[in-house]
Amino acid sequence: MTTIGYGDVTASDHTKWLAFLFIPFSVGVMGYILGELTTRLTEGRIHAMESKVINQKISLKLLQEMDENHDGKVDLLEYMEFMLVSLEKVDYELLNRIKLQFKSLDIDGSGFLDADDILPAAHRSHLEVNSERSSKMLSKLMRKAANQY
Repeated sequence: MTTIGYGDVTASDHTKWLAFLFIPFSVGVMGYILGELTTRLTEGRIHAMESKVINQKISLKLLQEMDENHDGKVDLLEYMEFMLVSLEKVDYELLNRIKLQFKSLDIDGSGFLDADDILPAAHRSHLEVNSERSSKMLSKLMRKAANQY
């Protein structure tokens, strides 16, 4: 009586070393291939969704959804916010937190950030900032923001 596969053949040391190196390499390559495939499928879906949102026709109903302050007009800010949320780049919670941050920085309530807003914040932080330095700080912030987009 004979048995097959139960110890009749043993791997040589050379074969064991080859398996020792080949198996982890194969697992890594397969993981990379699956990752690339998933990335490409996801990017394709994202691109299709972005095209759909950007190329959609603007209806009166859509215009009303965009009009946050209900004045019958959609300004650039309202349009940008609506599109960013529709494209799932941001959500309303994040936009509201950013608006609250802006309002807290806008000390004089002018609706704009300027040197007059930065100086009081710097004094509260016990930083020595003169008008010229605060203007430079604001310019630097604006350049950084412009470079990000």
